[in-house]
Amino acid sequence: HFYAIDNWSFSNINHENLADISIDYFDAFNQNLSDVSTKYTAIKSDALEAVSQFKDGSIDVLFIDDNRDQQHIRDMITTYLPKSPSGTTF
Repeated sequence: HFYAIDNWSFSNINHENLADISIDYFDAFNQNLSDVSTKYTAIKSDALEAVSQFKDGSIDVLFIDDNRDQQHIRDMITTYLPKSPSGTTF
């Protein structure tokens, strides 16, 4: 099973030169993957807040795209490592 975690807010993007930005990116993501909806779970959250949803050793495939701050990335790796089976490569 594949997990995708993102806050889908895009608050760091400068939209001043774009037309109306009223896209719900979370819904668009789910619609784009509707043919494989049983194969993934999309979680709209900060990754460090979402970690409580997972048991240790329960994650096979994980995609996180919520924050690119260097310390946040370190914290995510430290926090999610126990959630992956032994021998997982990050």
